[in-house]
Amino acid sequence: MAETLGWFNYSYVKSQIITGLKEIAKTKIPKVLKAEINQSLIRLN
Repeated sequence: MAETLGWFNYSYVKSQIITGLKEIAKTKIPKVLKAEINQSLIRLN
């Protein structure tokens, strides 16, 4: 799901997606998920 969210760069809720991904990235999550979130954030910016 983290990868999918990275392709919403034209969404009107893009800023909410970015905020949510950043919040999730701060938590204790597996490295592979954190890497996917970081890649999605790059796609969205």
